[in-house]
Amino acid sequence: MSLTEGTIYDPNTTLSDFDVGHMLGKGAFGRVRLATHKASGNKFAMKTLSKRMLVLAKQVGGALTEKEVLKQRGHPFIVRLYFAFQDKEHLHMVLDYCPGGDLYDRIDEEKTLPLERVRLYCAEISLGLGHLHDKLSVIYRDLKPENVLLDQVGHAKLTDFGLALRHGSRKTFAGSTEYLAPEVAKLKHERDGEHDKAVDWWGVGILIHELLVGTTPFGTATMRQDLVLKNILEAEIKAPDGVDEAAAAFILKLLVRDPAARLGSGESGTADVQADAFFLPLTFDGVRKRQYAPLYVPPEPKPPPEKKKVAPPPQQASMTSIAEDEPADDADDDAEADDDLSGSDDLEGSDEDDEDDEEDDEWHTHAPVGDDPDDDLDQEIFRGFTFRRERSFVSSSSFSLGGLTAGSFASPKKR
Repeated sequence: MSLTEGTIYDPNTTLSDFDVGHMLGKGAFGRVRLATHKASGNKFAMKTLSKRMLVLAKQVGGALTEKEVLKQRGHPFIVRLYFAFQDKEHLHMVLDYCPGGDLYDRIDEEKTLPLERVRLYCAEISLGLGHLHDKLSVIYRDLKPENVLLDQVGHAKLTDFGLALRHGSRKTFAGSTEYLAPEVAKLKHERDGEHDKAVDWWGVGILIHELLVGTTPFGTATMRQDLVLKNILEAEIKAPDGVDEAAAAFILKLLVRDPAARLGSGESGTADVQADAFFLPLTFDGVRKRQYAPLYVPPEPKPPPEKKKVAPPPQQASMTSIAEDEPADDADDDAEADDDLSGSDDLEGSDEDDEDDEEDDEWHTHAPVGDDPDDDLDQEIFRGFTFRRERSFVSSSSFSLGGLTAGSFASPKKR
């Protein structure tokens, strides 16, 4: 159930109707902050992207694609977009707020996760991917722990659709190194390959491995990229030690280098995945209706610590008061990137980031500038980004992607 389900919003809602609070995460092109709708008090995650950085990195299409995918009618295991705004320097997307963090946080804190939890997470993820593949004709292409959020009761939601594309054969080298399918990995040096929705099911195999074992099967974040890619293409694929037999068999069916032979390929791909013995303890109708209570319920998020301001010496007071009125220069932070190969906007960090980046507080109100601040961005390329969903809950009984084109833009509850 959405935090904002049942609320009807003014169709003229604008950015000024939100109080923007502390940072939830950050990535190569922007920040995500907690945003409170002033009239209703509902909380959202506001993703703010720098137009200038998107242009420099040639990732404008990715941002527009993400907006087009997320504005479609909702799915319980995909974050929902409520509003999209823009100003001269930024794009802003108002999304579901998932206070439980992401699966990377769970791995970081717990090292490995229990089988029952992994099974339910992956069942929910498979429903989300099936919705993308079968209803929207979209390939996700960026499955990894950082992109699976947990809502307030612990259910999984896919987020970050900057690499998503319409179905069909693709020849682009994009994704996160450890999660790349072989048909994508070989595009690093070859241009005669292609890939389709089967890359997402390979990603599910990698994800299950990492959740159960604590590492990905072909490398680590500290390994050189070329070595990880070589392992993906050539290393022996083995079932992880000490893992449930059905889970190990499921992983091996997903980590098949030939995409045509991989579980999940073909017209009945989603159904084939969901029919695997790994999911026998669950019914997908029950999963879809959220009838299984997650074994991990995220704790109530703590408010960010108040920042202490130290009074300056008397002789500096007047100078400081002037400086405080000027926006902080955030340009150095904005260059921070992760290990994504094509600039996917990974969200990193947590509330603690605010303690180290006090100057980030007003990041969403100003932009980094280049050598010539008067050299305005071409706003025409961002045409059509604005979007408003008047009602927060929309039935998912019918779906349409409109004009979206690639590059254009546990057990049942007993309580």
